[in-house]
Amino acid sequence: MRRRITEIYKEAESKGIGLSPKLRAWFEGDNSIGKAQKKVDERLNDRRSLGEEITNIDRIDQTKRVLDDKIGKAIRSGERDKVGVLTRLKNEMVSEADLSIPAYKQARSLSAGKFALESAADAGTLFFKMKPREFASVSKMYSPSETKMFLLGVKQAVLDKVDDINVTHDMVNRMFGKGGDIKKLRSIFDTDAAFNNFTDKLKQEARFTMTRRQLQGNSTTAQQLMDDASMSEKFTEISRALTNPIDAAGFISRTLAKLRSNKGVEDYEKALEDVGYLLSQKGVDPKRIKALLDKGQVNDMERRLKGAYSNELKSPYATSVISAETMQ
Repeated sequence: MRRRITEIYKEAESKGIGLSPKLRAWFEGDNSIGKAQKKVDERLNDRRSLGEEITNIDRIDQTKRVLDDKIGKAIRSGERDKVGVLTRLKNEMVSEADLSIPAYKQARSLSAGKFALESAADAGTLFFKMKPREFASVSKMYSPSETKMFLLGVKQAVLDKVDDINVTHDMVNRMFGKGGDIKKLRSIFDTDAAFNNFTDKLKQEARFTMTRRQLQGNSTTAQQLMDDASMSEKFTEISRALTNPIDAAGFISRTLAKLRSNKGVEDYEKALEDVGYLLSQKGVDPKRIKALLDKGQVNDMERRLKGAYSNELKSPYATSVISAETMQ
């Protein structure tokens, strides 16, 4: 694949000697694309000094980078009109390059440079600062690889927001609800199924993050201070355990058995941790989870877990799984 991408870019460069009339007017005109050329030349001159052959394809790529920088700064400073104008100009420029140099479009769809990927991820972290129209416009011309990085940036912005101690359970529900910020993401996805799959997983991680933050407020709880790596591992563990009702039943049974055992503080605390995250996946308010764990009554925890996972525990074979787990 890497070799094919290189071949396509070489083809694009060989066809990119001349600029279309529309592109030339932008590059030579009194507009943001034209004004960006001073910065573009500074970057390209460094590469020329190293013996690289510079083509108009390089100029287009560098101009896109300069505009991306300006768009990011405008978003951060709340200059919405400027964001809209610069984004439209950038998208029009890329569309014209794609139209006049088809090989350039093909190469761009297959690969994005390190800068472009980092720029897309940075733009995603500004998710909450964008209006729906701005969001759709900014992400419109991303390649598939840039879109992935953009969504990683969005994910980080969401998780950082819910990790704020001032953010409540209801606020997170509104974020993911009808008319909430998360709905802005729909314009990126081709289908409702792809959108729902991404946002469902993101909501699960948001619930995990809120639960961790709430439980860390008391150093005597099972959570202590979990770092990002251990939190990610725990999220993966719980998610895999809940992939089907039988696995869920077995995991819940093992968790309850650990709560009742006298194997030591470590096993008990791990079981408390699992109870908290299991309940978080059913939308239980993290404050209520913390109160339940602080109380430390195994019977109460068992009742809450069985109530939250009643459908899974009533599924075929679940009863036999629970019995087998309990006997071990």
